[in-house]
Amino acid sequence: MRTFQEVFSQVYEALFPTRPSQQALLARLADRLPVTRWLDVGCGTGKHARFLAARGMRVTAMDVDPPMIRLAQQAARREDLRIDFRVADMTDPGAYRGFAGRFGGASCLGNSLAYVTRPGSLDAAVLHMGWSLAPGGVLLIQTTNFDNTASVHSFPPLAVPSAGLVFHRRYRKRDDGLIDFELELVPEGGGPPWRAGHLIRPITMADLEQAVEGAGLRVTARWGDFDRRPWTPLAPATILLAGREGGF
Repeated sequence: MRTFQEVFSQVYEALFPTRPSQQALLARLADRLPVTRWLDVGCGTGKHARFLAARGMRVTAMDVDPPMIRLAQQAARREDLRIDFRVADMTDPGAYRGFAGRFGGASCLGNSLAYVTRPGSLDAAVLHMGWSLAPGGVLLIQTTNFDNTASVHSFPPLAVPSAGLVFHRRYRKRDDGLIDFELELVPEGGGPPWRAGHLIRPITMADLEQAVEGAGLRVTARWGDFDRRPWTPLAPATILLAGREGGF
């Protein structure tokens, strides 16, 4: 029987398609970089990495999940794109070996940072990303807006008609401040569902700002969505842009 992660990786881009506003922001940033190399951390199936590579960026992309990376590699081959995909843990210093000052831009999108739960690991991961930037380089981070207490709840079901599946997600607060994230893929025609659970950290804007500043970067923008509307505690997302000295 296939695992949850194998099934989930195959329907990931159907569940979370790339939005034009995401691509517009990535293009705006990429077109102004001092170095045409991009680091995509927590890349999933590589949809952002492929977009940037198609625009001429030299992209390195990492994810801790082997099924995601396999699908990312297959999609890049179909599109005739050269991308350096790696199975790697964003909190592992060894994943960034040889990256010092190499990239004009880096990103960690799709709430990937929330899975970094060990004490000190958020600051360490952001430090490694910042260390990888060339002077004038930028770091773009997106998470769920955990400052909005209403964001810690159950989500509406998402249907994937092409796969005959319905996706369910639930957040459950824990006494230690972390969140149990429960996921379920249910066949529409009946049959046993696929289930998984993860521990995540509700990262606030203040947490991100502290991590970014600790990495020696300067916060240049705070947005509540990819249309670049200003961030507020009630915004749907937390998006932070930071730059290394010499940037814009």
